[in-house]
Amino acid sequence: MSQASKQPLSISDIISHSLKLCCCTYKKVLLLAFVVSLMALLGGLVWHIPAMSTGVAILISIISVVMFVVAVITGISAYSAMVSIVVKNLHGQLALSRNEALRASLKLFWPVLGSIVLAYLVVGVGCMVFLIPGIFFFVALFVYLPIVIIDRKGPLEGFGESVRLTWGNWWRTFWVLSFAMICYGIGYALVAVIVVGLPNLLTHFVHPLMNAYLLDIVNLIIGTVFMPWFAALALVLLNDFKVRQTG
Repeated sequence: MSQASKQPLSISDIISHSLKLCCCTYKKVLLLAFVVSLMALLGGLVWHIPAMSTGVAILISIISVVMFVVAVITGISAYSAMVSIVVKNLHGQLALSRNEALRASLKLFWPVLGSIVLAYLVVGVGCMVFLIPGIFFFVALFVYLPIVIIDRKGPLEGFGESVRLTWGNWWRTFWVLSFAMICYGIGYALVAVIVVGLPNLLTHFVHPLMNAYLLDIVNLIIGTVFMPWFAALALVLLNDFKVRQTG
């Protein structure tokens, strides 16, 4: 049964619909969310290892490059597969298995990679030049990757489509994202208190390197928990944009 609304949704309805969609697909995509979160950390983990000599530094550099490449390929494939599974559920279509979704996601690797690079450049430059353009594009590009994955658009075409659909709905999207980020921040703080705060409190001192690893664990947990909801939220918003456009 389709969960995609045929009518424009209010901010509260968008949030509630995304939560329902997330709950329906959570078990199917949780492993993929874990893989994406793990890959996001994998490339940086090796930098926590201190280099004791030039030889070790070279070895760490080589390992870092390999880990980064593996992390990018695996992370993008897992994220694309997750979005594909969730959108099938949203529209009540025949569900994809993880293996089917992963195989299909390989064809989308280069467009999604290009879209990620473009989004990071635009948002990053916008934040460095002046904060407001960075915030504007961060909100305007929230549905960017789902457009590239679902509608099979290239990075530039998907970029334009994301900005066009968000135009006129920017403030609604901003408030939806603000609510999501507040929930994310609260969840992050709670997990950080347990994972990082308690060891420091009980032992009175934890080595900075260990604290870095503990923060990585926090990021892994929070990324895994929240990523399915963020994917569902982006898809519900994207469907709402299209309904408003055609209505």
